[in-house]
Amino acid sequence: MPVAQRLSALVNRRKLQSVLLLVLAAALRRLIPHEYNLAPVAALGLLSGAVLMQSRGWAMAMPVLALLVSDVLIFAFDPLGYNPEGQCFHNSPSFVLQRACDFGSFALLPFIGRWIGQRLNAQRVLIGALAGSLLFFLVSNFGYYLTQSFPFSATAYPRAS
Repeated sequence: MPVAQRLSALVNRRKLQSVLLLVLAAALRRLIPHEYNLAPVAALGLLSGAVLMQSRGWAMAMPVLALLVSDVLIFAFDPLGYNPEGQCFHNSPSFVLQRACDFGSFALLPFIGRWIGQRLNAQRVLIGALAGSLLFFLVSNFGYYLTQSFPFSATAYPRAS
């Protein structure tokens, strides 16, 4: 194997190892009590899209892997899943659909990150971060409306919460 090809493989392997370490850090960070919407999984999705631009599959897998690892740990330590009524709802179809929408929104974030990485500057980072937050909000709330018996309208959200 030529030296340039081995060096390229080493750089790619180190980049992948770094991103996998970030996946583990993001997953573990979700386990620490935090304010709502402050877990770093979305930032990981944007970063993986910007850094792993040649490998869309790996870039999309990074935030999803962080969610999977942390969900498994959260459900292992809290089988009721933060449900104050004490009802286990992990097997309900509405829970599965809601989590699928959440996972799907995080899987789409690397596409925004890829756009950021094409020409990295502060303006693109700010626009990409806001677009990623908006994407997650719209997709996850769409999943919420699909699983609830509230009408799909702008006035339904205040009644749902």
